[in-house]
Amino acid sequence: MQTLTVGADIYDGNPIFFPENTAPADSGPYRQITGAKRAEELDFDSLMTLRAPRLGVAADGVSQLVLRFNATTAGRFSANLIDPEDGQVFMLNGGKTCETALGHYAFAIYTAPDGFNRPADAIEERMGRAAARMAGLAVSFVSQATERHLHHAVEIKITRPPVVLIHGLFDNGADAWLTATKGGRSLGSILDEKGFEVFVIDYSASNGRGGDPSSFYDNRHILWTDGAAGFLGTSYSVVRNADTGEEAKAGGIARALEYYRDELKLAAARADVIGHSMGGVLARVYAGEEAASASRECGVMSAY
Repeated sequence: MQTLTVGADIYDGNPIFFPENTAPADSGPYRQITGAKRAEELDFDSLMTLRAPRLGVAADGVSQLVLRFNATTAGRFSANLIDPEDGQVFMLNGGKTCETALGHYAFAIYTAPDGFNRPADAIEERMGRAAARMAGLAVSFVSQATERHLHHAVEIKITRPPVVLIHGLFDNGADAWLTATKGGRSLGSILDEKGFEVFVIDYSASNGRGGDPSSFYDNRHILWTDGAAGFLGTSYSVVRNADTGEEAKAGGIARALEYYRDELKLAAARADVIGHSMGGVLARVYAGEEAASASRECGVMSAY
């Protein structure tokens, strides 16, 4: 008699959203997923090629995971979040398995909650500097041949989304965000203590006082790239206050999302943005220039 077993894997379901690239993180079949109206339109063979495994997701309300369930025989899966506040789960093809060369598989789309919402008894940890907690998914499988039921538990990490800080005119990242007020603390240190992964933009070279061109047009993508020509890579520089030693990761939205995906192994598609003075205006300039993706990339934009 064949031993009946079930399992699950978690993959990134987000578009990368780098300029002129809206392909999913896995270059997988998400267009087919979102556009399919009937089960036969789903490209299950492509779903088997996902290659960006994830531990969890940022609680930004839009980031998605693809959950891939496997069984040793045909049947039907169902999946429910133990806490309904932990997001949403949608089973593709009603949870019915498809047979592939590798076995019997079913798929679901998980969408992150729009807030971190820590329960009173949640055990908080950190991934990088981001506060993290665990969401539980109860998975059930019914064998088509024997109607035998099996149960499986899946754990999904949920973290706070990244926060990007952008300074104002004639200023720089360290002075604006990493300098304590008299008798107080810097915003960077407060956010870090509260469990936010902080990224600081420094466009001092084009802030009106530096030597680079400083128009709105010249700075229109600062929120995304932080002005760095080769911002993609494996190393992460920091913005540092030379007087106090306080520091934070350097970069804009692109760097923040890259860090979550590559270093923390989290699905992330949105950053919260806080802008001071001209920084808030430049955030709006970016949103106007990149309206198609900015509504997803930027969670909050505030000018003070």
